[in-house]
Amino acid sequence: LLLKQELMAEVARTADELGAAVVLVTHDPLEALSLARRALVLEDGRLAEAGELRALQQNPRSRLLQAFAGQIGGLAATQSAPVN
Repeated sequence: LLLKQELMAEVARTADELGAAVVLVTHDPLEALSLARRALVLEDGRLAEAGELRALQQNPRSRLLQAFAGQIGGLAATQSAPVN
């Protein structure tokens, strides 16, 4: 676990230094929150949501992101129309 945390911190530092985009695929909402500024949410292989992480946290529209928000204390999930 410590090695993974160190590796992720190094990836984030390097991306910031280079101004590079990094694609991280994770099923761990805390990991995503700790690294991401923007996110794409795939649900059943299709794009369900995309945007700034703060906006997605405040108003998750997809079932998947609502479930992630429910796993993380302090994030409010709201029900709204599905994204097509």
